[in-house]
Amino acid sequence: MSNVLVMTDITKSFGPIDVLKGVSFSINKGEIFGFLGRNGAGKSTLINILTGVIHQTNGDFRILGKPLDKVKHKIGVFPDVDNFYGDWSANQHLKFFAKIQKIKIQQKDIDEKLALVGLLKDKGKKVKNFSFGMKKKLGVAQALIADPEFIILDEPTSGLDAESAIHMRDLVKKLASQGKTIFITSHNLNELEMLSHRIAILKDGRISVIGTMEELRAQSQNKIQVEITLNHPLKKEDLATITLPPHQIDKQHLRIFVKQQEEIGHCIRQLVLKGYDIYSVIQHEKTLEDIFLQNEVAQ
Repeated sequence: MSNVLVMTDITKSFGPIDVLKGVSFSINKGEIFGFLGRNGAGKSTLINILTGVIHQTNGDFRILGKPLDKVKHKIGVFPDVDNFYGDWSANQHLKFFAKIQKIKIQQKDIDEKLALVGLLKDKGKKVKNFSFGMKKKLGVAQALIADPEFIILDEPTSGLDAESAIHMRDLVKKLASQGKTIFITSHNLNELEMLSHRIAILKDGRISVIGTMEELRAQSQNKIQVEITLNHPLKKEDLATITLPPHQIDKQHLRIFVKQQEEIGHCIRQLVLKGYDIYSVIQHEKTLEDIFLQNEVAQ
């Protein structure tokens, strides 16, 4: 599996303030890579380095094996939608951005990009008459204008209604399935959890955790929470003769906290031998929000 992005020990200082303190990670081809961090963690600074807005103090990064200035034409960046020209149409915007990037493009190619984001029927409308969500869609179309291999999407669904957000998520998945590599940030942690193949959390200028959701759960979850629903509440005399791990009881709901999967089966066997019917067994996995909050309070 080839690396599209490799960052090695990136640091960035503004005067005496060290914002990034040695950031290293890589992103694979065709991967949706989620990137998050609280405000002030250094996320925007790293994105600005990736897009060439500012330069790192130390360290190095390569995109498609080359320095940024050699591969800018292969990178798509989701722009600040407030910078669109209100009196221009969506069609005019894409033609203009293709021209300044020296991209030879035909109208059918522009129509294809607009159709991809759901704006084809609005291509002649002035952007000042667009909703915020429509501007977001135009921003994605602009990021795709050069048919890039590496796409940077910073909060692409923020402010969108539910239907538009679903459309945007489906588009991100489609692009990845076509071999595009996506670097995406979002304050919607549930969205990142659904979309991302791997996720990195930036904390105080450093990558604190990185991996798939399964790997992040394994790093953060020292106990498995399981809820067992019985046909009737546990009797006190039965409870005194059953060996349970740490647990909580609420009527016929038994919540246990185990370290190994085998402990779940052991508990269920004891309950069945005591004559209890098991209506359901639900294992509660940590969400990305759980992991993020735990990571923030960890020393």
